[in-house]
Amino acid sequence: MWARSKGAPIIFSTSMAGMLYERHAEILPNNLHRIKHLDLAGPDYFEWLLPPAPILESISIEVVEFGGEFRFGVLPDGFLGHNAPRLSRLSLDGLCVQ
Repeated sequence: MWARSKGAPIIFSTSMAGMLYERHAEILPNNLHRIKHLDLAGPDYFEWLLPPAPILESISIEVVEFGGEFRFGVLPDGFLGHNAPRLSRLSLDGLCVQ
């Protein structure tokens, strides 16, 4: 998907588990600058959301139970590199904002 899209903006939605989670952990942070809409549901992916996201318009983050354990997530300092000028929709479920 990433190679075929060349430089086009990406709409990315996933519920992450197992090998899929590991694959996205390698790809997503390096392509966050290309994502226009992002929808994540999974256990922990906050370190992926530190690079700038200059074209990101919407993001939905849901922390879900994983392996029988539920925990609240905390948005990291430096979320989206403090650079998401087009962001107009933010949805957080199971997260604390400090």
